[in-house]
Amino acid sequence: MMFRAGGADVRLTGFHRHAPVAPVDGVVPFDLGRTQDGRLVGRAIATVQAGLRASCLQQRVTGADVIVARNLEMLALALRVRGGRTDIPVIYESLDIHRVLLGSGPASVLLRALEGYLAGRASALITSSPAFLDHYFEPLSRVRLPPILVENKVFLPQGEDRAPKPVGRTPGPWRIGWFGAIRCEKSFALLSRLTRASNGTVTVVIRGRPTAAVFPDFARRIAAEPFMTFHGTYRNPEDLAAIYDEVDFAWAIDFFEEGQNSDWLLPNRLYESGWAGVVPIALRHTATGEWLDRRNLGVTLERPLDASLASFFGELPSDRYDALASCVRSQDRATWACLPAECGRFVDRLTNVDPARADARAR
Repeated sequence: MMFRAGGADVRLTGFHRHAPVAPVDGVVPFDLGRTQDGRLVGRAIATVQAGLRASCLQQRVTGADVIVARNLEMLALALRVRGGRTDIPVIYESLDIHRVLLGSGPASVLLRALEGYLAGRASALITSSPAFLDHYFEPLSRVRLPPILVENKVFLPQGEDRAPKPVGRTPGPWRIGWFGAIRCEKSFALLSRLTRASNGTVTVVIRGRPTAAVFPDFARRIAAEPFMTFHGTYRNPEDLAAIYDEVDFAWAIDFFEEGQNSDWLLPNRLYESGWAGVVPIALRHTATGEWLDRRNLGVTLERPLDASLASFFGELPSDRYDALASCVRSQDRATWACLPAECGRFVDRLTNVDPARADARAR
């Protein structure tokens, strides 16, 4: 959608997780088959099988000005399909770092070497957080490409926007919204302890998709919580205003890959909450916490979190909350939202990348 808003004509090719494969923003995808999240061996086999269909795939890039390859398997396919036509730049898009790439075992070392080799034939790197460059691409991998930062901002089709809700809250308990990919057992336990200890003066609203591998019994778990509720999935961006208007704070803390990806990412909910005028809660000394602290925004808490949360909510007068919310709502909208002008700059940047590998970040 960003590509098209920036004036690009898009051809979409990739694997799917769930059938049937539907058009994306009116673009009918060319389907390479099904893969499953976390099944790396199966994904590797599917990638090899797709590579054997290179002649068919080459038709998909005929006349292309640039190829954007999201994730490592698509980078391998993009380079295979491009072949010797090195006048077409291939851009590697890596929006988070899979835990397998961060290990010390033979499989991790091999994958990092493969990533470095393939990236050496690419022209630029799209990523969503500067911390990925600082903690992974610079010190651990052999990827040395000019970076293009595309933050996880709220995308607004045709640039439509709305003013954040006015400062002032509905009387009652403090309400924390935990929205998006619900995959963090530690967050669930922390919020459970907080709401129970407060005896309901703090409540939690959960929306999104609980990860079955982390919460195989999510329905039972949430039913047992007196001050936490689950309201299912939502549409993004269509439902964002409505769901954030129901809460005072947004939970922007994640321990799913603690010390690695979870500490480095800048999550969607950071930008969604700011766009909606809701105060984000983050952990200090993570990329999210540092992002907020640099701008003097939101609430950033120290460890141990049980004590920090209890202290913050135990001493929170309404006027202090109003000041926090006012700071969030006073930010330029481009801080939180991807507007049409940014889409245009993004497409211009991609189409002006030098096809030759530029080692701009090498030291």
